[in-house]
Amino acid sequence: RVVTELAKRKTLQICAGMYFSLILLKEKDQKTSYVMSCGEKASGKLGLSSDSANTVHNFTIIPELKGIDVKSISAKKKHCIALTASGKIYTWGLNEHGQLGLGNFENEFKPKPITFFDNYKVISAGAGNHHSIVIAKSKNDEQAQVFAFGENLNNKLCLKPGKEKISTPQHVEFFDEKAPFT
Repeated sequence: RVVTELAKRKTLQICAGMYFSLILLKEKDQKTSYVMSCGEKASGKLGLSSDSANTVHNFTIIPELKGIDVKSISAKKKHCIALTASGKIYTWGLNEHGQLGLGNFENEFKPKPITFFDNYKVISAGAGNHHSIVIAKSKNDEQAQVFAFGENLNNKLCLKPGKEKISTPQHVEFFDEKAPFT
């Protein structure tokens, strides 16, 4: 089906998770972008309110990201990430393993900034099934670092073994001298 409301906009990126889709758009005559979602609302993965509707059939603007210059989006299974042009990161959706990086295990129905990165410029961010990975530069450092959070089963986050659920971003030391990021 052709989505006619998208014809006036430039599509920057599209991604999909489990039973839902996200699209990053820019009005052809505007500088700022916005994110739209549609599909199953379970666990807050659409970034919309937690009202009683189970499914959103048409792409809908995520209000909390309206007016924010989002440069990239990532979605996997049941959680999402938005990265802004200024290097700020927002997450929402399922959080049973801490994959939102917000310091808790509660699902978020609206995008929330990860305050851990307030003194960083996030360069890249990706959502995994139950975890997230972020590359960020400290405002005082030229060298970028890798951070991970969420499910650490079988040590898939390359962090020290022990904790299987990590709700705050943790520095992944493995990359510090092996592959510098800039």
